Amino acid sequence: MNDLIQINVGSSAVSGLLGRLAAQGADMSAAFREIAGVMADSVEENFAREGRPPWNRSIRAEREGGKTLQDSGRLAASINARSSSESAAVGTNLIYAAIHQFGGQAGRNKRVTIPPRPFLAIQDEEMGEVMDIINRHLLGGEHV
Repeated sequence: MNDLIQINVGSSAVSGLLGRLAAQGADMSAAFREIAGVMADSVEENFAREGRPPWNRSIRAEREGGKTLQDSGRLAASINARSSSESAAVGTNLIYAAIHQFGGQAGRNKRVTIPPRPFLAIQDEEMGEVMDIINRHLLGGEHV
């Protein structure tokens, strides 16, 4: 099987743009590092606003006048961002994070229902930033 993709273009402008695109796309490390930062900022903002859209307030937060998912601050502090030349990711290694992200049954005999509170959500406004980063990295800000 041949992995070569060949594109013949009659326009030197398009041909030059495709050449730059191929060169820039060879190492996306800088772009993915920047994207991971945007993703981490989005998660931080989710905690600050108690969800976007707002999460169902927790019983503890209601009772104590605190913030949902921020009793000890451990979950928010555990968020980390990683990137490589091929990807960007944000997450946590806390075992209880999944029940808060996706919701479900918890506690003794699974008698407590925890609603989903997706703190690892990237909002549309940040997705626009991600697209701008990709555009800037691959095309130098030029639009085709």
